[in-house]
Amino acid sequence: MIAFAVASPTLAQSAPDDAKVALAKDILKVTGVRENMTEMVDSLLPSMLAFITKSKPNLGADVLDRFKALTRKNMIATIPEFLNQDARIWARHFSKDELKQIDQFYRSKAGRDLVAKMPKVRQQTMPMADNWGRAEGAEAMKAAIKQLRKEGVKI
Repeated sequence: MIAFAVASPTLAQSAPDDAKVALAKDILKVTGVRENMTEMVDSLLPSMLAFITKSKPNLGADVLDRFKALTRKNMIATIPEFLNQDARIWARHFSKDELKQIDQFYRSKAGRDLVAKMPKVRQQTMPMADNWGRAEGAEAMKAAIKQLRKEGVKI
């Protein structure tokens, strides 16, 4: 079993240094990942309600309110485990020194400003990114199809 664990990069990577995991958890805390996850849950709830309303149109408002509250509670309850797994991933990708430097940055004025302003920046860039993806994706697909047809591929 020990030889297998040493020979398997997956198993060898599955147990990062506890000190690195702790540093990564600190970074996740300082950067507000828990709060971002909570906001994500809240942004997902309307589409979940729309889905349940479409599939079960006869549910009353009281049941839908209860469904929303229970769904939110259940999703929020899973955030700590998500954060634990996220910290382990960070710990596998960064050295202890790098994690310390990242932590120091996020505790600096510039780092705190980045964390504070990033939601607004993201909110403003997402529509632009969506438009870019749709427009440029369509153009890239047209160009690829044109090139493949030029090469004799029936597409």
